[in-house]
Amino acid sequence: MHSNSYDLVVVVRVNTECALRCSFCGFSRDLERSAIVIDDGKLRSFGKILQEAQAARNRRVLVSWLGGEPLQWSKWRETSLAFRELGMAVGITTNGIALCSEQVRSDALQLFDQITISIDGLAKSHDRMRQFSGMFDRLRSVVEQLQSRRSIKKPLLRVNTILTSKNIAQFPLFCETMAGWGFDELTMNQLGGNDRPEYFPENQLTSDQVSWLIAKLPSIQDSCKSNGMIVCSSPQYLQRIYASANKATIPIEDCSPGDRFLFVDELGKISPCSFTTQSLGVSIDELDTAETLNDLGWVFRKRRCGKMPQCCGDCHATHVFEKFA
Repeated sequence: MHSNSYDLVVVVRVNTECALRCSFCGFSRDLERSAIVIDDGKLRSFGKILQEAQAARNRRVLVSWLGGEPLQWSKWRETSLAFRELGMAVGITTNGIALCSEQVRSDALQLFDQITISIDGLAKSHDRMRQFSGMFDRLRSVVEQLQSRRSIKKPLLRVNTILTSKNIAQFPLFCETMAGWGFDELTMNQLGGNDRPEYFPENQLTSDQVSWLIAKLPSIQDSCKSNGMIVCSSPQYLQRIYASANKATIPIEDCSPGDRFLFVDELGKISPCSFTTQSLGVSIDELDTAETLNDLGWVFRKRRCGKMPQCCGDCHATHVFEKFA
């Protein structure tokens, strides 16, 4: 089921660990940072409250694991099963390397409603960005195995790609290739500068490149749709990408915080997006009933009125701009 089909999407960053050395990523093992793993007991308690809130409002909920690398999280199997047994859909975003294991693939197919694999361009581009020779070809084998073993396009298979000035010219061929691998959906992010500011200047998208993308995207989407893959985007999302490339800001006064999307970080703080954790975040420990969870939107709005987070003056939360449309 497409992400937009759910009434509430909860993205949980379960760890900050990753074995890869990706040149653009703030979780690269090349960087010195604390290895933090979310408290599984608190997360499961949150799941029960989320179930109560889901039942009270008859809402369809998707909980999706993010990292770091969530398949390096020792609790991913049992916690995913626990959330499924609570009646929620479960997804994951992964670099895909752990899926080279037949047992991991088998468990993932059983436990997840959505599997998103990050692939950043064709072989040369992806392997260079990930600093992992042969990774692209290994992922092709992984996706072929997943595709051959799932039933009636369940779970949904999605590829997410980072667009840079170095790989965007290949984007039409990349989309065609991913459709050929059997993905159901493709989503994209433009390279951002927060995680690795030293990497950003030489690899950021230019205004001309974004204009080219916007002009080409309808034909890319039509071609991929005929081959069974949806290339997700929306006019608002393209506007966000274009604004960033042109150093223009897009302030958002009211994003309906917490109504359809929640972000939970590895320390157990819940916020309307990953950019507002410090300014608006509420600890899982503060939630004890479905009512307190359903009141989060009011809490976020109250805190925003007290002091508007600086990031809201130029919103980069992709769900606000309908990335998955």
